[in-house]
Amino acid sequence: MQTSFASEEERVFFQEAFSRNKGLLSEEEQDRLRRSTVAIAGLGGVGGIETVGLAHLGVGGFHLIDPDVFEVANFNRQVGAMMSTVGKSKAETMAAMIRDINPFARVTVWNEELNETNIGSFLDGADVVIDGIDFFLPQVRRLLYHEARKNGQFVVGAGPIGFGSASLVFDPQGMDFDTYFDIHD
Repeated sequence: MQTSFASEEERVFFQEAFSRNKGLLSEEEQDRLRRSTVAIAGLGGVGGIETVGLAHLGVGGFHLIDPDVFEVANFNRQVGAMMSTVGKSKAETMAAMIRDINPFARVTVWNEELNETNIGSFLDGADVVIDGIDFFLPQVRRLLYHEARKNGQFVVGAGPIGFGSASLVFDPQGMDFDTYFDIHD
């Protein structure tokens, strides 16, 4: 059972754009994705791919945060890195890509580093959190996991390792990030 749409145009678009997910997702699951919001911290090699994939699945809401701009050095691994985006905000570029896939998507952008000042608004209303934060920013990553846990939000991370990946999901009721990685202040 689908919940109401903002307009008939949105309903028709959504049914046509995401109808081929049937068989993978039930109508109820597809509608739940449409109503969901995903907070994605970091929009480079990991976060960018996940952002586009979730938009193609029909996720309806996104909170995007990344202080960086695209560079030529990103071409080998980042979805939004193209000649037309060199020097442009990763967050704004990925927001535009989402809107090109789904013009009805709800997208909020922060062109800044995740920190104690903005994490509350970044996580507010998110159903799930995705960690795409640069490997060399462990304090920012810890902040994300600690605050999401306090809010009862799941965090999904996929760290590239060589030519593979390790996928980790942190349940807000399960083992926390610091315990898993044996990190202490």
